[in-house]
Amino acid sequence: AYSTPATIASTVTATTDTRDEESRVGEGSFDEDIGDKENRDVLRGFLSSLNLIQYAGSFESEDLLDLNMIAQMCCKDRSEFKKTLSEIGVSKIGHREKIILALLEYSSKEKKKKKLKKKS
Repeated sequence: AYSTPATIASTVTATTDTRDEESRVGEGSFDEDIGDKENRDVLRGFLSSLNLIQYAGSFESEDLLDLNMIAQMCCKDRSEFKKTLSEIGVSKIGHREKIILALLEYSSKEKKKKKLKKKS
């Protein structure tokens, strides 16, 4: 079965660090550190599913770690987001389009999930 970037992002989110809070004490500010690690893992999984993992460092260096935030940026103003992708080093048009289409799909699936949660 083919896994979409949205499916992979959901899977990575569900399987990241599940240790309880006590076992993480002493690892620094786990709320921030674990959140960043989880976000980074989801972002890397997403980019990897697109065979574009080489851009992970570009997103990370600009502190673009949260896939939901990145998807919102994309949906809000697609042409501005294309410029942002160019600015962070995603120079190939095809790669930018691939990321944008996958983010739109991800955003659509996330909206459907939220609607289902509200109904239950």
